[in-house]
Amino acid sequence: MPLALVKNITGAGNYEECLILNFIHIKMMAFIMRVHELIDLSVESPGKARFEMMRIRRMGENNFLYKIRLYAISKLDKNRGFLYFFVIFLFFLFLPNLIFAQDNNKRDDYYSRHKGTLTSEFPECGKRVLTVQILNTYPDDYPYDWYGGLKPFTAYGKWGFYDTAWNEAIPPIYDKIIETAYPIEFTLIQAKLKNKWGIIDIKGTTVIPFIYDTLSYIYGNITNPGLGRVFAKANGKWGLINLMDETISPFKYDSIAGAGDNCGNFYKFSLGGKFGFLSVETGLEAFPPIFDALWCSYNGRIKVMLGKKVGLMDRNLKILIPIKYDEIVYDMDLQNAKVKLNGKWGRVDAGGAEIIPIKYDEVDKWVNKKVKVKLNGKYGVVDSKGKELIPIIYDDIPEYSGGLFTKVKIKGKFGMVDSMGQEIIPPIYDYLSGSHPPIAGEINGKWAYINKNGKQVTPVRYDRLSFEWNAIIPVEINNKWAFINSRGKEVSAFIYDDVKMHNEGSYIVKANGKYGFFDSTNNTIIPLIYDNIHLCQDLLIFNKKGRWGFMLLKSKISVKPKYQEAMCFGTELAVQINGMWGFIDKMGKIIIRPKYKYDEIRPFREGLAAVKKKGKWGYINKDGKIIIPLRYDETTGYFSDGQTGVRIGNMWGVIGKNGKIIVQIDNDSDPIQDGEFQDDE
Repeated sequence: MPLALVKNITGAGNYEECLILNFIHIKMMAFIMRVHELIDLSVESPGKARFEMMRIRRMGENNFLYKIRLYAISKLDKNRGFLYFFVIFLFFLFLPNLIFAQDNNKRDDYYSRHKGTLTSEFPECGKRVLTVQILNTYPDDYPYDWYGGLKPFTAYGKWGFYDTAWNEAIPPIYDKIIETAYPIEFTLIQAKLKNKWGIIDIKGTTVIPFIYDTLSYIYGNITNPGLGRVFAKANGKWGLINLMDETISPFKYDSIAGAGDNCGNFYKFSLGGKFGFLSVETGLEAFPPIFDALWCSYNGRIKVMLGKKVGLMDRNLKILIPIKYDEIVYDMDLQNAKVKLNGKWGRVDAGGAEIIPIKYDEVDKWVNKKVKVKLNGKYGVVDSKGKELIPIIYDDIPEYSGGLFTKVKIKGKFGMVDSMGQEIIPPIYDYLSGSHPPIAGEINGKWAYINKNGKQVTPVRYDRLSFEWNAIIPVEINNKWAFINSRGKEVSAFIYDDVKMHNEGSYIVKANGKYGFFDSTNNTIIPLIYDNIHLCQDLLIFNKKGRWGFMLLKSKISVKPKYQEAMCFGTELAVQINGMWGFIDKMGKIIIRPKYKYDEIRPFREGLAAVKKKGKWGYINKDGKIIIPLRYDETTGYFSDGQTGVRIGNMWGVIGKNGKIIVQIDNDSDPIQDGEFQDDE
């Protein structure tokens, strides 16, 4: 956010009146530039502009020019009238050219020409020069604790810092800055000065001199200068220093990578194209630079390469898996690794001992101490000792999970075997619908039912077959539904136009425009006589001749159709009689007698219920009194912790139980202000 401040007062002359006039002149010019910024800002964000004006007033109390203005009024009463006249003259001389200019390019040009040093001349007191800096600061919500309570800004392309009271804490002299430690400890700042890097503290004191080409982030204990570590580059080579600028590792390395590469107690370095390790504690070489490549962040291990061969080391730099493989993939959870040698794959344990022979074309992930393998274009499964469990004869083993049953594919057909490779379902199907029996099998677009023993118990004749395995199972032929049992016997005729399953294995059915309800054993609970049926948890709500009734399934308690409308809200229902809404429980007991005349209603929560009339929503209490006017296009429907969401047009907000705005969510404009919705105009 640009900010105009006044600095660097110079010039000659002894006349106090001229001095004050000069200050006022240049202050007005700085003020005009600030007004120009706020005009642009107010178009982009009115709220931000209001905040900036408050911030300017806050800063003005400690601003040098503000004090000069007070001094002028107290000391030069005789010239007060002239001063006021002069201020007004300047205001109308410069301000209209900026505020009322239709050509934005002219305004920007004026702003550009007066950015930097502003000069004012008076014959009787000589030349006065005052510098106005246009500062760019970080966003106002930038966390102060990132820099130990300071906030960065730029002036003329240089960086400095303000404190929380907007006083300049560190002057803007640095080319660049970087935060250097963990967020709660940002008391050191990397800075660049005259093309060299160093480190300062939050008082601006130099901690590391500005002599380095590059600095890395700070590691270690920054509260103890001798234990803090910084990778530094000088004359093209990297070394390691502490926060006392003492050399820990000599400046001879081509690169050094630290904690960010997750090497545990060691730093990775390169020298002459080879890689080794430095000790974090001593800075000495812990492992010579012999590796062609290494990867520290490798599932809890360090992967190393010599020539074209790879192996694994632990965090103590002990070699665990010999450096002899073409590729290695370590699984930290299973404590073993998939390895490749001479084009073949196998598995070794964490110590490098072979557990799956290195002879397969592919080795899949480890599942329940079993693994899918591929050899000569065929798939099978072996155990942790390399013993074949499922013979390597299949074209594919899709979706292998290591369970009791495995789907297999051979010659384009699907079948199923058990965990020991014994055939359960012969491979004769174009598709199998699940991962274990009971299951549906497809041949030439028709389906059959296969029971839990893997036996096909129906002909392959159904167009569709439900994959939800209950005591009765819906099947379809020619757009008509019927039911079969688990033995494959058809227990109903193909008369249903639609079937919908309830979560306990029961079904809503539709035939000839009427609805009924079956339980999971094909017992009729509701005959096919209703115009509509829907379920709400364990409540069956039905409609007949425009009236609604309901039944509690577990107790079979029912209420005959008598309500104009019925809406289920968990443990209670909103019902309508004679155009009036009320509430009953699932047993049919009246909670609130129908007395509310609205188009829609929602349940009472925290003493209020949402109601709708003529397309608008509001809230009433249990006495029917309107508490929040019906003015909203939409609402979330109930209060929670004293709050609810509401919408007007495309604008959402959160209101309290008194209707006042708590939270506003803006779109393109700001229609929610000062606790009330406002028009967009």
